[in-house]
Amino acid sequence: MKKKISLAIALMLLAVVSATMLTGCWWLFKEEDKGFEIGFVRDQYLLKRGITVAIKSDKSEFSVDDVTLEFFYGTEFPIFSQKDSRFIPLPSERYEQICIGVYLGYADVFSSFEDYRNIENFNLIKEISIEEFNSEAYSVTEKVIGFSSKFTFNHSEKLTVPESLFIEVRGTIKFFVGVVMFDTEEEKYVFFEGNYYKNAQEASVKYELLDDGRIRLYR
Repeated sequence: MKKKISLAIALMLLAVVSATMLTGCWWLFKEEDKGFEIGFVRDQYLLKRGITVAIKSDKSEFSVDDVTLEFFYGTEFPIFSQKDSRFIPLPSERYEQICIGVYLGYADVFSSFEDYRNIENFNLIKEISIEEFNSEAYSVTEKVIGFSSKFTFNHSEKLTVPESLFIEVRGTIKFFVGVVMFDTEEEKYVFFEGNYYKNAQEASVKYELLDDGRIRLYR
Protein backbone atom coordinates (compact mmCIF):
# COMPACT_ATOMS: atom_id res chain seq x y z
CA MET A 1 0.00 0.00 0.00
CA LYS A 2 2.81 2.36 0.96
CA LYS A 3 4.55 1.59 -2.35
CA LYS A 4 1.39 2.51 -4.31
CA ILE A 5 1.06 5.80 -2.39
CA SER A 6 4.73 6.61 -2.98
CA LEU A 7 4.38 5.83 -6.69
CA ALA A 8 1.28 8.04 -6.96
CA ILE A 9 3.04 10.93 -5.19
CA ALA A 10 6.07 10.51 -7.46
CA LEU A 11 3.87 10.62 -10.58
CA MET A 12 2.09 13.74 -9.33
CA LEU A 13 5.40 15.47 -8.62
CA LEU A 14 6.65 14.51 -12.09
CA ALA A 15 3.50 15.95 -13.66
CA VAL A 16 3.89 19.23 -11.74
CA VAL A 17 7.57 19.56 -12.68
CA SER A 18 6.85 18.75 -16.33
CA ALA A 19 4.05 21.34 -16.50
CA THR A 20 6.30 23.97 -14.91
CA MET A 21 9.10 23.26 -17.38
CA LEU A 22 6.76 23.41 -20.36
CA THR A 23 5.25 26.70 -19.16
CA GLY A 24 8.64 28.25 -18.53
CA CYS A 25 10.05 27.08 -21.87
CA TRP A 26 7.05 27.86 -24.10
CA TRP A 27 9.35 29.67 -26.51
CA LEU A 28 10.95 26.35 -27.44
CA PHE A 29 7.68 25.36 -29.11
CA LYS A 30 6.74 28.73 -30.60
CA GLU A 31 6.83 28.69 -34.41
CA GLU A 32 9.94 30.50 -35.62
CA ASP A 33 9.39 33.57 -37.82
CA LYS A 34 11.82 32.87 -40.64
CA GLY A 35 10.83 35.79 -42.85
CA PHE A 36 10.72 35.49 -46.64
CA GLU A 37 12.53 36.11 -49.93
CA ILE A 38 10.89 37.10 -53.22
CA GLY A 39 12.48 37.46 -56.66
CA PHE A 40 15.92 35.91 -56.11
CA VAL A 41 15.10 32.75 -58.08
CA ARG A 42 12.94 32.62 -61.20
CA ASP A 43 12.07 30.07 -63.84
CA GLN A 44 13.98 30.47 -67.10
CA TYR A 45 10.90 30.30 -69.30
CA LEU A 46 9.37 33.29 -67.46
CA LEU A 47 12.52 35.37 -67.64
CA LYS A 48 13.17 38.52 -69.63
CA ARG A 49 16.62 39.83 -68.89
CA GLY A 50 17.27 43.37 -67.75
CA ILE A 51 16.00 45.24 -64.72
CA THR A 52 15.63 42.79 -61.86
CA VAL A 53 14.12 43.31 -58.39
CA ALA A 54 13.76 41.28 -55.20
CA ILE A 55 12.57 41.65 -51.59
CA LYS A 56 13.92 40.10 -48.41
CA SER A 57 12.99 40.19 -44.73
CA ASP A 58 14.17 38.22 -41.70
CA LYS A 59 10.66 38.33 -40.25
CA SER A 60 7.10 38.35 -41.54
CA GLU A 61 5.16 40.14 -38.78
CA PHE A 62 5.48 43.88 -38.10
CA SER A 63 3.86 46.85 -36.46
CA VAL A 64 1.77 48.39 -39.21
CA ASP A 65 3.66 51.69 -38.90
CA ASP A 66 7.10 50.05 -39.15
CA VAL A 67 7.10 47.58 -42.04
CA THR A 68 10.77 47.85 -43.00
CA LEU A 69 12.03 45.50 -45.73
CA GLU A 70 15.23 45.13 -47.70
CA PHE A 71 14.78 45.84 -51.40
CA PHE A 72 17.24 44.68 -54.06
CA TYR A 73 17.35 46.03 -57.59
CA GLY A 74 19.61 46.63 -60.56
CA THR A 75 20.20 45.54 -64.16
CA GLU A 76 22.01 42.72 -65.92
CA PHE A 77 22.86 44.82 -68.99
CA PRO A 78 23.55 48.55 -69.48
CA ILE A 79 20.34 50.27 -70.51
CA PHE A 80 20.29 51.82 -74.00
CA SER A 81 23.90 50.85 -74.67
CA GLN A 82 24.79 50.49 -78.35
CA LYS A 83 26.96 47.51 -77.40
CA ASP A 84 23.95 45.56 -76.14
CA SER A 85 21.35 46.86 -78.58
CA ARG A 86 20.52 43.33 -79.76
CA PHE A 87 19.13 42.73 -76.24
CA ILE A 88 18.04 46.29 -75.57
CA PRO A 89 16.46 47.92 -78.62
CA LEU A 90 17.34 51.59 -78.65
CA PRO A 91 14.27 53.84 -78.50
CA SER A 92 13.44 56.08 -81.42
CA GLU A 93 13.86 59.84 -81.30
CA ARG A 94 10.21 59.98 -80.35
CA TYR A 95 11.19 59.07 -76.76
CA GLU A 96 13.29 61.10 -74.35
CA GLN A 97 15.18 59.27 -71.61
CA ILE A 98 14.24 60.67 -68.21
CA CYS A 99 15.44 58.43 -65.36
CA ILE A 100 14.98 55.20 -63.49
CA GLY A 101 11.94 55.39 -61.20
CA VAL A 102 11.72 53.36 -57.98
CA TYR A 103 8.17 52.98 -56.61
CA LEU A 104 6.10 51.36 -53.87
CA GLY A 105 2.37 50.97 -54.43
CA TYR A 106 -0.66 48.71 -54.29
CA ALA A 107 -2.10 48.53 -57.82
CA ASP A 108 -1.07 47.82 -61.40
CA VAL A 109 1.08 50.49 -63.03
CA PHE A 110 -0.45 51.96 -66.18
CA SER A 111 1.63 51.99 -69.35
CA SER A 112 1.37 55.78 -69.70
CA PHE A 113 0.76 58.64 -67.29
CA GLU A 114 0.77 62.42 -67.05
CA ASP A 115 3.33 62.79 -64.25
CA TYR A 116 5.83 60.05 -63.37
CA ARG A 117 6.37 61.64 -59.94
CA ASN A 118 2.68 61.34 -59.12
CA ILE A 119 1.35 57.99 -60.35
CA GLU A 120 -2.00 57.00 -58.86
CA ASN A 121 -1.69 54.45 -56.03
CA PHE A 122 2.13 54.57 -56.14
CA ASN A 123 4.76 56.44 -54.13
CA LEU A 124 7.93 57.53 -55.92
CA ILE A 125 10.78 56.47 -53.64
CA LYS A 126 13.76 57.53 -55.71
CA GLU A 127 14.91 58.82 -59.10
CA ILE A 128 18.21 57.47 -60.48
CA SER A 129 19.96 58.70 -63.60
CA ILE A 130 20.34 56.07 -66.33
CA GLU A 131 24.09 56.67 -66.29
CA GLU A 132 24.31 55.87 -62.57
CA PHE A 133 22.01 52.85 -62.93
CA ASN A 134 24.33 51.44 -65.61
CA SER A 135 27.28 51.53 -63.20
CA GLU A 136 28.72 48.56 -61.30
CA ALA A 137 26.88 49.74 -58.19
CA TYR A 138 23.57 48.49 -59.65
CA SER A 139 24.90 45.43 -61.43
CA VAL A 140 23.00 42.14 -61.17
CA THR A 141 24.60 38.73 -61.76
CA GLU A 142 22.60 35.73 -62.97
CA LYS A 143 23.52 32.11 -62.24
CA VAL A 144 21.60 29.42 -64.12
CA ILE A 145 20.69 26.40 -61.98
CA GLY A 146 18.84 23.76 -64.00
CA PHE A 147 15.74 25.46 -65.41
CA SER A 148 15.93 28.39 -62.99
CA SER A 149 18.02 31.54 -62.59
CA LYS A 150 19.40 32.78 -59.27
CA PHE A 151 20.26 36.48 -58.95
CA THR A 152 22.93 38.28 -56.93
CA PHE A 153 22.55 42.05 -56.46
CA ASN A 154 25.24 44.67 -55.86
CA HIS A 155 22.66 47.14 -54.55
CA SER A 156 20.07 46.90 -51.79
CA GLU A 157 18.50 49.31 -49.34
CA LYS A 158 16.05 49.14 -46.47
CA LEU A 159 12.80 51.02 -46.95
CA THR A 160 9.78 51.45 -44.70
CA VAL A 161 6.50 50.83 -46.52
CA PRO A 162 4.18 53.83 -45.98
CA GLU A 163 1.27 52.87 -43.74
CA SER A 164 -1.08 54.60 -46.20
CA LEU A 165 -0.51 51.76 -48.70
CA PHE A 166 -2.20 49.20 -46.42
CA ILE A 167 -5.74 50.05 -47.45
CA GLU A 168 -7.43 46.66 -46.98
CA VAL A 169 -7.55 43.83 -44.45
CA ARG A 170 -5.83 41.68 -47.07
CA GLY A 171 -3.97 43.05 -50.05
CA THR A 172 -0.76 43.31 -52.04
CA ILE A 173 2.18 45.72 -51.93
CA LYS A 174 4.22 46.15 -55.12
CA PHE A 175 7.84 47.19 -55.48
CA PHE A 176 8.37 48.56 -58.98
CA VAL A 177 11.47 49.78 -60.85
CA GLY A 178 11.22 51.07 -64.41
CA VAL A 179 12.85 53.20 -67.11
CA VAL A 180 10.84 56.42 -67.36
CA MET A 181 10.59 57.84 -70.90
CA PHE A 182 8.72 60.83 -72.29
CA ASP A 183 6.68 60.18 -75.44
CA THR A 184 7.00 63.46 -77.39
CA GLU A 185 4.15 62.55 -79.75
CA GLU A 186 1.59 61.60 -77.09
CA GLU A 187 3.10 64.06 -74.58
CA LYS A 188 2.92 61.46 -71.83
CA TYR A 189 5.41 59.52 -69.74
CA VAL A 190 5.81 55.79 -70.36
CA PHE A 191 7.81 52.84 -69.10
CA PHE A 192 9.87 51.72 -72.08
CA GLU A 193 10.21 47.98 -72.74
CA GLY A 194 12.07 46.16 -75.53
CA ASN A 195 11.25 42.79 -77.09
CA TYR A 196 13.86 40.80 -75.19
CA TYR A 197 14.84 43.17 -72.43
CA LYS A 198 12.85 43.97 -69.31
CA ASN A 199 13.04 47.71 -68.70
CA ALA A 200 10.40 47.57 -65.97
CA GLN A 201 10.11 44.96 -63.24
CA GLU A 202 8.04 44.46 -60.08
CA ALA A 203 8.00 42.19 -57.05
CA SER A 204 4.83 41.74 -55.02
CA VAL A 205 4.30 40.77 -51.40
CA LYS A 206 0.91 39.96 -49.87
CA TYR A 207 -0.22 41.18 -46.46
CA GLU A 208 -2.90 40.56 -43.85
CA LEU A 209 -3.86 42.92 -41.02
CA LEU A 210 -4.05 41.05 -37.71
CA ASP A 211 -6.48 41.63 -34.83
CA ASP A 212 -3.77 42.99 -32.54
CA GLY A 213 -2.93 45.88 -34.90
CA ARG A 214 0.09 44.13 -36.38
CA ILE A 215 0.53 43.03 -39.97
CA ARG A 216 1.72 39.76 -41.50
CA LEU A 217 3.48 39.63 -44.88
CA TYR A 218 3.78 36.53 -47.04
CA ARG A 219 4.63 35.45 -50.58
